[in-house]
Parts: sequence; C-alpha cells; structure tokens
Amino acid sequence: DSSYSCLEIHISSGINAEYGVFDEVARIPYQDLLNDNSYIDPFLLQSMKKFGFFYVVDDPEYSASHEQSLMKQFYDLDEDTKDELAIRRHTPANKHAYRGYCP
Repeated sequence: DSSYSCLEIHISSGINAEYGVFDEVARIPYQDLLNDNSYIDPFLLQSMKKFGFFYVVDDPEYSASHEQSLMKQFYDLDEDTKDELAIRRHTPANKHAYRGYCP
C-alpha cells in the first residue's frame, strides 16, 4: 500500500541514528501526486510550512545526469542572463529568502 510507505518514510526519517536537518522533509511518491491522493496533504502542508519544500520520490523519468546537464547549461549562461533570474529582495522575516539563484 503506497500510503503506508509514504507515512512510514516520513515518520521513520526523524529517528535515524545520524539525524540531518532535512530528514523531516516530506518525501512524496510521484504517483501519489499524479493520482491526487489526499492522504499526502498533511505531509505536504507540514513540510511546506516548516521547510518551504518537499521531495518528490520514485519519479520514473528522473535522470541525475540530465539534471546535472541542465544545471551546467544554466551556470554557463552569461552573467547578464543569470542576473535577470536573481533574487533581488530580502525579507528579514523570511529566513528562506535566499533560496534560488543569488550571485
């Protein structure tokens, strides 16, 4: 049952012997997002409130090498092009304001 596996992953991740800061971030199976399974809603909400993101796992079309290729393409762009995408506004109340591209 996929709902059990997501719940198990989310809860057990916080009790690892070597605890990491992102261990509590929700890990949502790709198919559950596509199928609009409502059981994932509390995991998504908690993760978005606390961390500002969640992980999508088990994506059958994911390719780490393709992702690296896209990142390289982005960072190979000229500085003016990248500067158009840079985060410009700092909001002190938002501790996550600098996630994204910052030159």
